Amino acid sequence: MIARHKFEFVDLSDLFALANAYEKPDSPDYSTYVIGVLVDFEHVWKIKTMYGLKDICKFRITDGRDSHKVTVWGNLVVTTDARVREVKAGFKDGEEEPIIVIASSTKLKIWKSSVQISTLPGSKIYINLDHDFVFAMRQRLREEGYVPSDKTTSSPTTTDVKEVVYVIETVTLKELSEKTSTDFLKMSFMCKVKVKFVEESDNWWYGSCNKRDCYEEVIKFEGKFKIVVLAEDDTEAFNFVLYDRVVKRLLGKTVTNLMAEDPASYPPPLKQIAGREITVKVELTDDNILVSSTVYYVVDAYECSVSTSPVLEDIDTGTSVSNYTNVTFIEEMITSGLGSMSAVRVQGCVVGYGNSENLKIWGFGCRGFAKH
Repeated sequence: MIARHKFEFVDLSDLFALANAYEKPDSPDYSTYVIGVLVDFEHVWKIKTMYGLKDICKFRITDGRDSHKVTVWGNLVVTTDARVREVKAGFKDGEEEPIIVIASSTKLKIWKSSVQISTLPGSKIYINLDHDFVFAMRQRLREEGYVPSDKTTSSPTTTDVKEVVYVIETVTLKELSEKTSTDFLKMSFMCKVKVKFVEESDNWWYGSCNKRDCYEEVIKFEGKFKIVVLAEDDTEAFNFVLYDRVVKRLLGKTVTNLMAEDPASYPPPLKQIAGREITVKVELTDDNILVSSTVYYVVDAYECSVSTSPVLEDIDTGTSVSNYTNVTFIEEMITSGLGSMSAVRVQGCVVGYGNSENLKIWGFGCRGFAKH
């Protein structure tokens, strides 16, 4: 019999090292599966985001040794809340057992030296699933004498809307360049800029696949944007690298769209980004901190006409869509960089398009199937 569910879990003790190793924390190359005991559950409440009010619920996941915060977004909020209530209602007085939760295809991010786990459009939450992994964990917990926390569920505050606690600071470009302390490493900042110039390079796109093993045959190949622009405000002017997600948001088009329009020349829509006033979300890298580089990597961008207050630090994962099973990364432009990928630990691979220097910039490549 073919198993209905197949999981490849990452130990909770390994999550910090995994998240800390991401080259692009806002759009990591892997989604992650975790299993543990659900504790400190907070029922549904609303937060204000730049996309409007969003429902979320939160809990901590623990294996009896390590624990991490989990935020559930979108349609999963209601179903997760209902399932937890159902399980709790079935407990007899004094006979409460640990609630085992599996969170699939999640996004990891480090915030203030702790791991934050967030759901994506392709994520699923399983509560007390009838599965060997759940049975094995429950057995281990019994053998180790695990006792459920006194605070296993809680209600949100009495207010209908909870204000966002962590707001990304908006700074000038001069102030951004002055943030060279290691305390700012991997922190995000918002800057309002005007794009003055778009570098017209042959390497305005690169090819990627979603194969986990680079020796596998490539079935699906996808082009993604990477362009460099010069942008300024009243204080400074710096170069910014715009990744695929950012460019798609600004243009409303994909690489495939532009290649179909005119494959022989540099796409006019990219040139038209010059002159636009946008708000960029920048995450400071090792180069920005250690060698004071003023080339900044943009992880998100918005037209200046869009309100950016308040902005939740992990808002990328807060997209609300009507049917998660039909969402694709190309179609949905306000999800995280992983889009709707639901495979375990999916790795994106840069293949041999562009020159060798371009591949060095991205820092990884595929082996065995791409001809340069």
